Amino acid sequence: MKNLLIFSSYSADGSLPPYVLHLLKNIQNSCAITKTIFVWTGPKLSQLTHEALRASNTEIVMRENIGFDFASYKHALARENPQESDYDGIFFANDSVYGPFNSLKIAVAGHELFDIWGMTDSWQHTYHLQTYFFYIRNTAFQEIQSFFHQYEIYTEHSDIVKYGEMKLAQWFLNRGKKLGCKFTIEKIVAHHLSDKPILKLITSLKSIFSSFKKSKQVFLDFSPTKKLWKSCLHEGSPFIKRKLLVEKKNYKYHKEEWIQAINPGYEVATQLAYESVTIERARKAK
Repeated sequence: MKNLLIFSSYSADGSLPPYVLHLLKNIQNSCAITKTIFVWTGPKLSQLTHEALRASNTEIVMRENIGFDFASYKHALARENPQESDYDGIFFANDSVYGPFNSLKIAVAGHELFDIWGMTDSWQHTYHLQTYFFYIRNTAFQEIQSFFHQYEIYTEHSDIVKYGEMKLAQWFLNRGKKLGCKFTIEKIVAHHLSDKPILKLITSLKSIFSSFKKSKQVFLDFSPTKKLWKSCLHEGSPFIKRKLLVEKKNYKYHKEEWIQAINPGYEVATQLAYESVTIERARKAK
């Protein structure tokens, strides 16, 4: 396998957080990455950081901090202009997650069977793949390039989600491409309910299940990586969203239980995440 990685990152103070380097190296080692385009939108990187990134066959691309990760994906894709013969596929990822806290190699197994594949999906507002980590096979390079060609650069996060993330999966489906997802929201909800015998019994009844199928979008109108983060983790998802741990409004979803929920075999990722969370919370408290 020969894959390209497009990785988007930002830091307000110009330093590259250690958790990002750890995350990046794990993706490179687990996903058969032969070339990485690291798109940086923060202040100038130090020479030491440049050297650390370039040591792993990483091309550093600097751009203005406008448009968040989707604009970085668009910029790097246009710059590389990959052809079907160049790579087997492209992984797109960003620094909005901590990890890995489970085997990334196991989590990505089977991705090459699909034209577009995501780690997790969501029915929040409309069905879509979550784009903090997704994959495009070379059979769909034309579609991903045409998608980003028509995609405008938006500055409001809500517009990026609406016109970027929520449109992406449908763009491929409308063009007859095969979509896959490792940890579907149905799987995550089933795991969540398996710990609650009464709810499990109710959902197993045919009449209730039939109703559920008809109103799936209403029933599942939330982000699983936020409200059901623990079930995601226990199912084998390697990531925890950074905003979940950093933002005060999300405390009710984890109540600082996240460290105890992680497999003890991932001490390095856990420690780096803890350090980042501590720093970001302190910065927000100022």
